[in-house]
Amino acid sequence: MTSFRSRKGKEPAAESSGGPVVGNPGNGPIEIVEQGCTLIIEGSSIPGTPLFRARCEGSRCIALRKTLNDAYNMHNTLNKCQHPNLLESIGVWPDPSDKSKAYIVVNHLDNALSSLEKEQLFHVERGYLCGFSELGFKAFREIFSAIHYINSCYEGRATSSARNNKIQLFPVMLEPNNIFFQMVNGEARIMVGNFKMELSDEYMRKDQRNRPLVTRREDIEAAHWNEVGRCLKTLYGTHQVSTELRELADFLIQGAVTYYDLLWQPGIWDAPTKMQFIREIFRYLDVERKDKDNDSFACTPRGRMLMRKSSLVLLGIMNQFSPPVDRNDQELKIKDDHLLDSVLFLRNKIVAHYDEEYPKFKGDKNEIGTTEETVEWYIRKRKPEYILKLAKTIRGLGWISESPVMRGATDYMTAFSKMKI
Repeated sequence: MTSFRSRKGKEPAAESSGGPVVGNPGNGPIEIVEQGCTLIIEGSSIPGTPLFRARCEGSRCIALRKTLNDAYNMHNTLNKCQHPNLLESIGVWPDPSDKSKAYIVVNHLDNALSSLEKEQLFHVERGYLCGFSELGFKAFREIFSAIHYINSCYEGRATSSARNNKIQLFPVMLEPNNIFFQMVNGEARIMVGNFKMELSDEYMRKDQRNRPLVTRREDIEAAHWNEVGRCLKTLYGTHQVSTELRELADFLIQGAVTYYDLLWQPGIWDAPTKMQFIREIFRYLDVERKDKDNDSFACTPRGRMLMRKSSLVLLGIMNQFSPPVDRNDQELKIKDDHLLDSVLFLRNKIVAHYDEEYPKFKGDKNEIGTTEETVEWYIRKRKPEYILKLAKTIRGLGWISESPVMRGATDYMTAFSKMKI
């Protein structure tokens, strides 16, 4: 017996378009009535996707055509999940043209990631992909969050809740044409959840005679991260990409991925997050100074730790800014002998006092710009690995327990208020 939900999908940003129905002899809409509920498949699938525009009792929605068994399994799996970036299943309707097939109907979707232009997902400068755009950051953070949630819901996961809420070991399709988005109040929300019933052959473990072994939860979790890494590489294609983007994709594909390690990848940190991270490092140094006027950072325990670490090799950039001064406003030598020098430069010249430094900047002011995004890109263009090295070192020192992506500005400041107390 078919199961239905009464929930309706969000209204789309634009009217749906019609067209001939794939596999429909009449080349017109398909109308299916099941348990008194009418589903109309409006036309052919959205090009390059498995999605069919549809209407359920007059409300816009999306249908996916699958085998009958796959449609029911996906419907039941989605009904056990609750996450803002997972599809919501409305129900299953049998395909009148093939009794072995059915349409699973989900909340409205507008299209797939594969339909977006490079410039929509990435910051592009003269054909070079510098990093994610605002939409790209949002999209991939939502993808990662949804994957982490699904992985935590599988049978055998200690973090999954009551047994009847655990889901079977069905993997999710994560190619660019199977990661979707819907427009909500003018913003794109990522939606995933097109489940398949088994892993692709390349991810299946084999015995010595090349026979498939039973799929484990760990196999599916690793495949999910690998697939989204491949998705990222597919989306940026043959373009030249930033070190951070390439590092992120390689990290995902290598297999041994945890969500919390992933959040330490600076490839998913936008410029404000990087600035907050630098500010946070400084706060850890500053809180150890007893006398703010006389004690140098080199006298603090954490300052000495950073002095034992290699610099970020920023001297060429430092020389474009005004030199540091002592307590009597006497100029000091510009140096980048160790990581403490690098951190203090980033904090004092880029994060905290950039407005004061901008008029004194010796280089091209148009190139460095006046925003966090432009000044961060100015540094990264000259030292592509600076934030990768800094994040790895600070995390290794154990100062900061969670990625700056995990905290908002309020949480960040609260932590330091407690430290001072």
